[in-house]
Amino acid sequence: MDRTNQRVALSTAILASFMTPFMISSVNIALPVIGNEYSLNAGTLGWIATSYLLAAAMVLMPAGKLADIVGRKKFYAIGLGLYSGASFLCTLAASGPSLILFRIFQGFGAGVMFATGLAIVTSVFPIEKRGMALGIVAGATYLGLSVGPVVGGLLTHYLGWQSIFWSTAPVGLIALALVLLGLKGEWAEARRESFDLAGSIILAISLPAMIYGTSSLPSPLGILLLAAGSRYRTGCSTDHDGSGFTPGRQAFRQDRSSGAGFDRHGSCRPWARSAGLPGQPNSGWPSLWSL
Repeated sequence: MDRTNQRVALSTAILASFMTPFMISSVNIALPVIGNEYSLNAGTLGWIATSYLLAAAMVLMPAGKLADIVGRKKFYAIGLGLYSGASFLCTLAASGPSLILFRIFQGFGAGVMFATGLAIVTSVFPIEKRGMALGIVAGATYLGLSVGPVVGGLLTHYLGWQSIFWSTAPVGLIALALVLLGLKGEWAEARRESFDLAGSIILAISLPAMIYGTSSLPSPLGILLLAAGSRYRTGCSTDHDGSGFTPGRQAFRQDRSSGAGFDRHGSCRPWARSAGLPGQPNSGWPSLWSL
């Protein structure tokens, strides 16, 4: 049972870790063709690429925390299903704005996959094999990033840009079937902990505000959005009592009192268990931002 779980968890993590960066690098190659088809200007065309990564970053930490409370397998399946469904919808997009909307949902699915896939791998593998498993998953991430431009260019040239999305939707469904049928058990190490809804909302608002504000500079609206987003997105701020925490204040106070999510110096480590590594930062962040 343990070996079967390890194989299934590693296989699905490899597929998920390959698909996410592959989609980023392959779609970038297809942007000129998409722009010509929908008559999009450079700004709108850029949001086809940016919306995906931004949506993934918005849900990464909240999804990891919710997965620790509700169950990682459940959220992993939700992420895979959302990613696959959004990929299919991208092929049916009738305009640039609709494609951006579907890309946002695709990014949500990718963020949930990143938050839970590695966590499940670290949960099912013993510590002596964990490094090997994580190394394989990391290799799949950079493989997807590397082959994306080549494969994406070939697919776009011979089959059209929609084929990029068609090619990843079945892979996501295969991974989803493996999770539902082959992955046994559930992992929810924080069932009794509360979810910081207010902090998650602030995170979800501040990230788009920063990105849109930066793209709108030097207009007054751009400066205002950038300043507001930067204020709430700062990693660890200090409140009136001198305690360090991110916008999820109550959750971090609880984690600090128990020692979870903080190192020995008291520095905050947001939703540490989301990566399946107690006391370590969410390992989805370096993988995601490396893209």
